[in-house]
Amino acid sequence: MSLPRFPADRPTRAGFLTSAFLALGERATDPADLYFGLHLRLHGPPPDLLSLRALVAERAARVPLLTHRLTVRPDGPWWEPDPLFDAAHHVHQLPDGDLAPRSAQSLLSTPPDDNRPRWGLWLQRGGARDWALCYLVHHAVQDATSMLHTLRALFEHVPHAPFPAGPAPANSTPRGTRTVRSLMPLLPGVLGTYLPRKRWNQPRQNDGALPVLAHSAVGLTVLRASARATGTTVNDVHLAAMATAVGDWNPDPHPAGPWWRRGPHVLVPVSTRLPEDREDFAPDRGNRIGLLRTRIPCTASDRRRLGRRRVALRALTEHTPPRLAAWILGRVTDPSGVALTASHIRVDEPLTVLGSRVTDATAIPWLPPGHGCFTFLVTYDGTARLSALTRTANPNPRRLTGLWSLALRSAAPSRRTDDGDRHHSME
Repeated sequence: MSLPRFPADRPTRAGFLTSAFLALGERATDPADLYFGLHLRLHGPPPDLLSLRALVAERAARVPLLTHRLTVRPDGPWWEPDPLFDAAHHVHQLPDGDLAPRSAQSLLSTPPDDNRPRWGLWLQRGGARDWALCYLVHHAVQDATSMLHTLRALFEHVPHAPFPAGPAPANSTPRGTRTVRSLMPLLPGVLGTYLPRKRWNQPRQNDGALPVLAHSAVGLTVLRASARATGTTVNDVHLAAMATAVGDWNPDPHPAGPWWRRGPHVLVPVSTRLPEDREDFAPDRGNRIGLLRTRIPCTASDRRRLGRRRVALRALTEHTPPRLAAWILGRVTDPSGVALTASHIRVDEPLTVLGSRVTDATAIPWLPPGHGCFTFLVTYDGTARLSALTRTANPNPRRLTGLWSLALRSAAPSRRTDDGDRHHSME
């Protein structure tokens, strides 16, 4: 039996992750803190704003989560079609011609209108042959994988129409029993949060502090060479470099101690999609992730447990009673015990927008309430580009991204730097 399609013409109750991200937004210093996205730099003739709006208006029907808004009722949040949907409310142009990536807080200079779908697209025109697009979305609406599918649906030449999810797996075991069994791999991590922990030594109350976004790029061959030499993955190499960078960026004055106090600990978002899952762009399917709290660098045993944890996280976010799921998620994501979040998205195929090729892809991170830093790695077209977002009350993220790229080059089998490693930052 196939899973039911999302009803595009009537309200539908939102799921657990949507509710959880909306609740986070209520605690955020800035409403824009819950927005994240991708900045795409392109080579080719830039479009004008009216043409871009017309294209988005034409194709938005392919992606219901773009035309639906979230309304909060006494019984929780619901998805409903926006009766006044207008692409002009969401597609904008920046006037200054600067093509640099910008934080969500700087682009959303006025509070977002929660009565409309929670996303935006910004056009940056830098000249006759260079331009950029920045897509931002509230995390209650979708995750990074869904965001990438959405951009392809909007801008690829080949129509990318919605299609249904794969068949639900047959299982005669009652759902409640399956959920309890599936959650067991998460139990050690949850109980571990009650052990005495090393607290991350950076300020967390950042009212009035300005966002700071920095990014560095390293040739993907550098990470792949290290992965081959160590028998690991590109993401493992990235996290190992991050462990080195975090230690130098904000060193722990007391590094020794019992295993449960060693770190640093980071949050790692994990996709809970199964191989048979397909993306149908429905709002209730836009978020399919879980969060793991883990020490870095990860050990071989940590990597072996990832598959079991992925199944457990899916059970947590889709089948667990909301109060229990919220408690587990709250323990794992407690900011007092983690240094930062380390997210990663891999873009395997080239991206094009209106016939222009995307030359660079940079993540625009979000910032969970109480957390001091969020990092987001994008691998695209032979380049690994790390973004880091903090606020001015915290250590400078430019140093963190620089230390990360230095750690990667230092650990590579060949010390020769190739593919034009680059470092950029902005405030």
